[in-house]
Amino acid sequence: MRRFGKTRPNKPSFLYSSLLSLPSTQAEDLLELQNNSDTGVIELDADTFDRLIAGKARTFSVFIFANYEAYRRAGRLKLGLVNKEYELAAKTYAKAHAGRPTARKVFFARMEFETSEDLFRRLGVKGLPFLGCITPSLSIKSGSSVTIPEEDSLTTVDYPWMAETVVDFVYDKTGIKPGEVVRPPSITRRMAPIIGLIFLASIAIAVKIAYSLPILRRPEIYAAGALLIWWFAVSGGMHNIIRGVPFVGWDPRKKATMLFSSSTSSQLGFEGFFMGTLYTTIGMCVAGGISWVPSIHDEGGRRTAGYTLLAVAFLAMQMITGMHGWKTHVDAFWYFTGPFSFWLLVTLASSIYYFAYSSGDDDGQEEQQRGKGAGGQGQQPGRLSSREGTPQPGSETGTPSGNRKQ
Repeated sequence: MRRFGKTRPNKPSFLYSSLLSLPSTQAEDLLELQNNSDTGVIELDADTFDRLIAGKARTFSVFIFANYEAYRRAGRLKLGLVNKEYELAAKTYAKAHAGRPTARKVFFARMEFETSEDLFRRLGVKGLPFLGCITPSLSIKSGSSVTIPEEDSLTTVDYPWMAETVVDFVYDKTGIKPGEVVRPPSITRRMAPIIGLIFLASIAIAVKIAYSLPILRRPEIYAAGALLIWWFAVSGGMHNIIRGVPFVGWDPRKKATMLFSSSTSSQLGFEGFFMGTLYTTIGMCVAGGISWVPSIHDEGGRRTAGYTLLAVAFLAMQMITGMHGWKTHVDAFWYFTGPFSFWLLVTLASSIYYFAYSSGDDDGQEEQQRGKGAGGQGQQPGRLSSREGTPQPGSETGTPSGNRKQ
C-alpha cells in the first residue's frame, strides 16, 4: 500500500522557482473561482483550462478529478462517495491556508464528461477513476493534448479514495501540508436532544411490548439469565476479554492443544470456565437441597435426591481442591482430603436428613394426634348418640303422645 505522507516531496524546477516571486493573474482567477464554489472545487472545462492553466509554467499545482454524472447517479465505482471525499479534502486545504500565500499554490478542480469530453481526450483519460496533478513545471500548449506522467496520477490501490488519501497525495506532490481532515458530525447539536428523546421513547415502547409477551413473564427465564451471568462472572469471562486470554493453549513439547496451564500465575480461558462450572454446580446443589428437596412428598425420593446432591457437591469440591493443589503444589486443608472426609460426609448427610425430613414427620404425627383426639371426644355428623336416641322416663320426648296425662 502506498503511503503518500512518507514519500519525499518533489523539488520545484528552476523555472518554477524563478516564477514564485512574479504576480500571477491565473492564480488570482482560480482562487476567485474556488472561493465562489460551495464545494471548494473548481468546475473545469476546456476554455477555463486553456485560459487559466495552459502555459509553459505556472506558480501553482492543480489537481483534476474526472467525474461522470451518469456513473455517479447509477452508483457505479462509488463516484458519489469519492466526490464528497474530494470536496472535503478541498475544503480542508482552503480552511487551513486561508489568507496565506500558500492558498494560491494548490487548487482543486473537477471536470465532467458530459460538458468536457474534449478535455478528457486531451488529458488522456480513458477510464475512471482518475485523479491527476498538473505540476508547475509541466508545459501545456493551448488546445493540444497533455501527457500527465504516471507518477502524477493517484493509483487505485486505496480506492475508493478517502479525504485522507487525497490529502496525502497533495502533500506528496507539493510538499505543502493541507491540514488535518475534520469530518463534520453526523448529528448536529440541535438534533441531538430530539434524537435522544426518540431513542429513549423507542426503548420504553420496546420494553413494554416485550414485557407483554407471556413467555417473558415466566420467572424461569430470569432465573436462567441470572445463573448464566453468575457462571460467566465466576469463570473470569470479563478478565479473559480485557486481558486477551486465549481459550486454549499449545504445548510445544507434546505438540498438542493444552486446556489447563500448570503455571501458578496464569490460566487459560477453558480452565476458567471449567472452574466456574464447578463453582456453579456446588451452588446449585446447595440451592436444590434447600428449596427443591423439602418439596418432594415421597420420603424415599427426598432421601435419594438429598444424597445425590450431596455427593455431586462433594465430588465438585474435590475436583476444585485437586486443581488447586496441582497448580500451587500445596495440599488442601486436611478435613477435605484426609480420612476425616468420611465423617464430614456423614455429618452433612445427617444435617440434611434432620432439616429435610424431620419436619415432615413431625407434621404427620401432629395430624395423626389431632385425628385421634377428634375421634374420641367428638361425634360424627348426621348420627344421634345413644343418649339422644333412647327416650328418658319422665321427659316430654319419652312419653307417648297417646298416654300423655291431661
